[in-house]
Amino acid sequence: MPPAARTASNPSWSPEENDVSIVPQAGAIAVRTDGPEPLFLVVTAKKNPRAWIFPKGHIEPGETLEEAALRELHEEAGVDGSLLHSVGSSRFLSGDEQVDVTYFLIQAHDEGRQSEGRQQQWLPAAAARERLSFDDAKDLLELARTILNAR
Repeated sequence: MPPAARTASNPSWSPEENDVSIVPQAGAIAVRTDGPEPLFLVVTAKKNPRAWIFPKGHIEPGETLEEAALRELHEEAGVDGSLLHSVGSSRFLSGDEQVDVTYFLIQAHDEGRQSEGRQQQWLPAAAARERLSFDDAKDLLELARTILNAR
């Protein structure tokens, strides 16, 4: 049985447990706080349009994780924002690569626009949790809510 992935709920996973190459990525948990309750952005995945995720992607040479998260948010959802806090990470297998995504909570400055053929929705936390397709994303959403509520 392969080792468990490092997620918000399992932070002890380490690369020594697996010989697969690790691909770092950055992701954005975007939030709008301009209404009666916070709204979180979810988008459809590029590879599987039925899966709902947070925007994420590769890191350009010379780019920090934070810069990559902001860029990916803009590219995938047309949303500009400001970095609030690091949230956590998620690790999963994609083909023959282990992908390690570091997520950041980002205050959205606008609603954005549909981009890259993806659907997007701004949802209250409970609805976003229901819409998200993966348990690790749901765990990260709960961490993001905790961080936001502590601000």
